[in-house]
Amino acid sequence: MGAIVLNGADIGEYALVGAGSIVTENKKIPPYTLSLGSPARVVRELTEEDLQRMTRTMEGYVEKGRAYRMF
Repeated sequence: MGAIVLNGADIGEYALVGAGSIVTENKKIPPYTLSLGSPARVVRELTEEDLQRMTRTMEGYVEKGRAYRMF
């Protein structure tokens, strides 16, 4: 929400960038990490619990999309 990712930045698989963070040009955010701030910096690796929560959240969005799909 409101994060800014500038040109050439590379956000790794399952990496999270916090709300309001700015990922600077050509910055590489490693997979499975949480990055915060301005400029964004890695603050920690994601835990298995984090990944499970992300999966449940994504599944919820998919279900809501199906339920409210407009034809």
